[in-house]
Amino acid sequence: MVPLFIVVVQAVAYGSRDANGLDGYRVADVLPISAATMFVMIIGIFGMGIGLASMIEGRSVAAYRLRPGGVTGLLSAYATVLLGLIVLGFGLSLAALWVGWSIKAPDRPWAIVPALLLSAVFFLSFGAIGGALGGSPRSAQALSSMLFFPFLFLSGAMFPLDDFPKPLRVIASVLPGKHAYELFSYAWVRSEDFPGLSLTYLAGGGLALFTVAVAVLSHRERL
Repeated sequence: MVPLFIVVVQAVAYGSRDANGLDGYRVADVLPISAATMFVMIIGIFGMGIGLASMIEGRSVAAYRLRPGGVTGLLSAYATVLLGLIVLGFGLSLAALWVGWSIKAPDRPWAIVPALLLSAVFFLSFGAIGGALGGSPRSAQALSSMLFFPFLFLSGAMFPLDDFPKPLRVIASVLPGKHAYELFSYAWVRSEDFPGLSLTYLAGGGLALFTVAVAVLSHRERL
């Protein structure tokens, strides 16, 4: 629940201030975007990576190869549990912000669920690859940490990217955190700009990463 703590601290410190570049919005009103981005990244990368590595180390994955659904079924089942945790954490964050700061309702509520699903599939698949490559919880945690923090700090969820030097903004544009943030922003605040690039990035990348995760995990368990 680290993202919930971060969001509440940010709301206490800056919640009543005007949001930069968003007329009619306070900082507290846009914090759900940060919460959603952080939850999908933290639970996706760390939850899936370390959890899967623990199952590999305990030989649970090898046992699932002989069951209906195989490795794909195992990944899907575990991903569903983690998706539930993402939704729970995001929901608690919204509840805290609504109770404490009476935040605005989302501008496009219908887009929240697709944004959550696309982002979650991407980061859960990413975490699964890390878990499969690491093979042990310690290795998976080290690999996850190395990748997670650049994703987070260059996503826009912690700090506005407009304040960063141009080289960092260019790097951010090719990292997945920024695209998740853009998708959640479209769902939450008024905007005429449809994030087509971010949608394509997360949808295509999520499918590719899931395919790679299943292949890497299956290959590992055949060794």
